[in-house]
Amino acid sequence: MPSLSVLLKITFISLLSIIELRAQYDIGLFYTVIPSPKFYNSENQSYTLYEHFINISGRKEVYKRTHLGMDFSYCILTGENFKNPFLVLGAYVDYALFFGKGTAVYPRIGISQGNLSFAGDHSPTKRPVTSLILGLSADFQVYKNIYLWGGLFNHSPLNKIPYKFSFSQPFIGARLMLNKVKEKEVK
Repeated sequence: MPSLSVLLKITFISLLSIIELRAQYDIGLFYTVIPSPKFYNSENQSYTLYEHFINISGRKEVYKRTHLGMDFSYCILTGENFKNPFLVLGAYVDYALFFGKGTAVYPRIGISQGNLSFAGDHSPTKRPVTSLILGLSADFQVYKNIYLWGGLFNHSPLNKIPYKFSFSQPFIGARLMLNKVKEKEVK
């Protein structure tokens, strides 16, 4: 698994590379905390797990209503002694299923690679995990190019891990539309 600094550099360079004229680009950011009761440590004692996710994503409209993007999630787990941080890097396709003035709804499908693994009743562990991303999100315009962004993304492991289960990211965040200028308006 690449180091945190390498993943951050790749994500930063990817996000910078999407900024150019005559196309629809955006950057999204969210933080979410998810309490998950009834996990068990190695002594079989019950505890509540808290998953803290910071996510940054960037995407580009590549065809009418179709966006390609990348996202990076930085996860800290609290409640037990975990080998933090956990990292997830993904690539996805969003499609504007419904859209109107200042609002849009996007189903998402993608794939991610990370090291956050949930399996059985015991504590999450660090191991390489490739996951299928399925989700739904919505944008609501707040001011000019700033949007309120909310939804749910689910990461379902594809690896052969006994008693594996997915993790979900319900969230509310912000999305900044970069260069909302249409082709017709640019001379």
